[in-house]
Amino acid sequence: MTSSPVVPRTIEPLLVTVPVPADCDAVVLPREIDESGTARYHDTAIDLVKALKFEGLNASFAHASDERGWLGEKSALQYTLDVVIGMVSAGAFEGLMALLRRRHSETPVRLRITRQVATDVGSGWEWIELDGTGESVAQALEQLNRQSPPPTLP
Repeated sequence: MTSSPVVPRTIEPLLVTVPVPADCDAVVLPREIDESGTARYHDTAIDLVKALKFEGLNASFAHASDERGWLGEKSALQYTLDVVIGMVSAGAFEGLMALLRRRHSETPVRLRITRQVATDVGSGWEWIELDGTGESVAQALEQLNRQSPPPTLP
């Protein structure tokens, strides 16, 4: 089965802080922060940190386990992975592409990533959404990484 090309879309920043833990390649971010201050992650991200570590990345959730809640959304299109990830190092792209190809190649994936980019006043965070099969999203990530690789943060 051939996957159709994914066109990365720039999206408005989510209302979450992007922490940059020391020696971290990727940070799994919540979809939202509820009125009580609990970070809500999509339930497809439950084992994502372990899966990213299996691919050789140093990954973590942005919040401690007692500060995390889970969202389960059902719709006509069931994503096997529907997550938000802060790409902290250039190596995060390689590990995430490997994960998508190994575990989600032919299944629907919605991925929102943010990465630090240079701006006129220093640096900022670019937010991008990709939606397709794991393989087509991996191909789009590969193109993004080639076009403008993210800096490795100090």
